[in-house]
Amino acid sequence: TRNGDRFQTTGFEHNLYASADAWSAPVSAEVGPDGAVWIADWYNPICNHNPYRDHFEKGEGNALRSADRDREHGRIYRIYPKDTPDESYPDLTTEHGALKALKHPNLFWRLTAQRILVQRLDSEALETATRETVSSRVRFHLMAASAHRKIDTIQVAAIAHRLRFDEEKIPQVQLSADPAHSEGLELLLERVCDPRRNPMDRKAAALRLVEADPDPQLGKNLLQLVLSDSSLARHQHLADAIRLAIIQHPEGFLRSFLEHKKEKKLGTLLGRIVENTLARVRQKPEVISDGLRIVALQSDSTFAKKLAKAAAAPPPTPSPTSLSPSAQRGQQAYLACVACHQPDGTGLPGAFPPLAGSKRLLGPVDLPARIILKGLQGPLKAGNKHYNGAMPGHERLLTDQQIADILNYTRTAWGNQAGEVTTEAVATIRSSIAQRTSPWTEPELSLEKDSTE
Repeated sequence: TRNGDRFQTTGFEHNLYASADAWSAPVSAEVGPDGAVWIADWYNPICNHNPYRDHFEKGEGNALRSADRDREHGRIYRIYPKDTPDESYPDLTTEHGALKALKHPNLFWRLTAQRILVQRLDSEALETATRETVSSRVRFHLMAASAHRKIDTIQVAAIAHRLRFDEEKIPQVQLSADPAHSEGLELLLERVCDPRRNPMDRKAAALRLVEADPDPQLGKNLLQLVLSDSSLARHQHLADAIRLAIIQHPEGFLRSFLEHKKEKKLGTLLGRIVENTLARVRQKPEVISDGLRIVALQSDSTFAKKLAKAAAAPPPTPSPTSLSPSAQRGQQAYLACVACHQPDGTGLPGAFPPLAGSKRLLGPVDLPARIILKGLQGPLKAGNKHYNGAMPGHERLLTDQQIADILNYTRTAWGNQAGEVTTEAVATIRSSIAQRTSPWTEPELSLEKDSTE
């Protein structure tokens, strides 16, 4: 269910399906295209796996093999809220019906119609239909159909972002147009700042601003929003999305902040935004203009001095030629980590500790490997600073070699110096903690003993 700026799971402590019938054997549950939950019940008296007696014959997956098993019958249950109407199915038997189904609110039917059109129409006909439609939603599916198997998922996502699907309130955008054009930014900013809108809609608009190229004015409006909108204290996810948008558009925010000459104690949200924005400037000084640097240098405020210092700090860049082959591979794999730990390994204040100079990273490999595999959550202390973030485990996303490569890069970049990590060492660590299913915490890994890194 919706809860302000996020979704909240309810009723998860109860089983959706339970039966006292010993033959009942639900083997699959999926949400169908109608929004209902469909459960496949094998309904079989013989459905056991892992038979423990030696005389039982075992098949694939250690399943019991038996000639007495019923392979012809079963049950399917459709579970839906009471008094909800059935959704009408679109007519996909004709080209006209398939084209009409591309406007259907259910993604399942739109994708089914897209597949049917790929089978029935050639690329030229699909491109013609694309030019003729006025619906951005239909245009997206027709473009994806005409480019079938010629574009990857990232390109498909880029098309979706650029076209947008709110046809009533956002004008059409050509595929070649810059998604950060001024008209689009103004509409997104209007959505973010409108307190009458649903918080989730505002959050979605703020996250779209994060994807846009830096705009010199946008940060000023977002600062005014942070200072004036008291609802941000209740909607932390929305506030965090706005924080990320400001970090992406620091020029207007910093300039306006200097003009306010705020020297008093900042609130939690604004203080965090200021720290993160200064960290972005230190990492990438070119995101602010020379004019803003001059303003900071001419001001005697504490914040201006911090800004001038951040803008003057050259980002440390590791030399690829000094990296081992494994570390060079790890440098590419580390791109998945830069959002939190930053390209220069400095981390994000209050959320993610730095990797540059980290004694935990540079110590025995067991500790960082465990964290990469299973993740780390909750408060921790590093370098006399406190952090409270959440790092997910990557055991299913990264191979042993990729983890070793990332460790070898981060343990030799940014001035770090530590020994090479082998794939075999990571494999051994992975095996030793295979049964664990949740992220680590500081007390479990005894991180508090090394909190002065």
